[in-house]
Amino acid sequence: MGLTSAILEQSNDGGNTWNPSHIYYSPYGDLDKVDANDQAGLQADPYVTVDQLTSGNTYIFRLVVTGGSKAGTSNQATITF
Repeated sequence: MGLTSAILEQSNDGGNTWNPSHIYYSPYGDLDKVDANDQAGLQADPYVTVDQLTSGNTYIFRLVVTGGSKAGTSNQATITF
């Protein structure tokens, strides 16, 4: 079975708690996850924009992947916005 979803999560407390990022995925608008089965949409616009971040805060991001050979939690990326 292949990839079924990839959820971008974020933490603003050093990784103690994680919440789904508020993302904008064209052409569908606000989503909690990107539908991996939407190949046409992903090929047309494979990027998401994370919004509702506060300037000056440090965030940690990770992907939680369901299905497929890469299922699980990704490495983390830290940014200060």
